[in-house]
Amino acid sequence: NKIPSKISFGKYYALMIGISDYDNLSKLKTPLNDIQILGNVLKENYNFEIKKMINPTRKQITSKLSRVEKKLLKNDSLLIYYAGHGVEKDGYGYWLPKNAEIDDDSEWLSNDYVTKKIKSIKANNILVIADSCYSGTLTRGIASSDEQKKLPINSYLETKSRMVMSSGGVKPVIDGGGGDHSIFARMLINKLKSNTKPIISAELYSSITKKVTQASINYNYEQIPNLASLPQSGHEAPDFVFIPK
Repeated sequence: NKIPSKISFGKYYALMIGISDYDNLSKLKTPLNDIQILGNVLKENYNFEIKKMINPTRKQITSKLSRVEKKLLKNDSLLIYYAGHGVEKDGYGYWLPKNAEIDDDSEWLSNDYVTKKIKSIKANNILVIADSCYSGTLTRGIASSDEQKKLPINSYLETKSRMVMSSGGVKPVIDGGGGDHSIFARMLINKLKSNTKPIISAELYSSITKKVTQASINYNYEQIPNLASLPQSGHEAPDFVFIPK
């Protein structure tokens, strides 16, 4: 599935958000190592421009997303990766930045905010990957992604997509279990390192989801990743594509 030479695609950007050292919440073991190693794989194997946010506050995250919104062009692709605490309240999901408090939601970052933000970003293809507790709330009420489609690569590059992959459903996920990484991050890293052909997020998801679930069961816990499109954020079809160097 070669890329036609006449196809012009823009730059690939990855915003890697990792929070482990919280002001008011328990520390997490793996997020910073996850974004460091996964960021290296995306840069070295897939030519992503990487921006890391280490233990950011809510304001730092929202400011960065606003700068990304101004910077990206139509042909560009954007991956937003979040590893940190998450919480659910009244059926809605939130990311918890460094300065969040569990009994005060003023510094929480809602899934709704993230969804609205990616709608306003010009980039053709955007993929959000969330590795946190209750990350499945990002896809709650949204139909799962279509079955894998074998289309020419230009179909993916030229059509607007808004996809979200979460490490689990609407309950806690495991911090660790993948050596120095979360189980979810470990499986992502392994697949993206070994992959040598263009791969869409649906294929990436299907290649790791059973492995994540099986590994979590070894810890007496069932963690099932989710994948869905975000039609309310401008998704047309078909998917985000990773292109190796």
